[in-house]
Amino acid sequence: MVRLMSLNVERSGHLDRFVPFVRQFAPDVLCLQELMESDVPAIIAGTGISQSHFAAMARNSDRPGETPFGVGIISHAAMENPRTEAYA
Repeated sequence: MVRLMSLNVERSGHLDRFVPFVRQFAPDVLCLQELMESDVPAIIAGTGISQSHFAAMARNSDRPGETPFGVGIISHAAMENPRTEAYA
């Protein structure tokens, strides 16, 4: 059985609560929305889930210098040829 968790992380607002929550449920695959690209390394380190793919969706024009945010998949299993493709 594969444990799948999908969460909206609301950018970097509460990583201090988010990472322990993920560790508690120990998912095999973690699907994240409103993920800040700069938070991916901390989430990988904090959860022990090693494979990741990030797809940028937008940049905050009202927050200069902030990294893009988007969606991500973090998985214990290797991902073969992950890529991002626009549908529009």
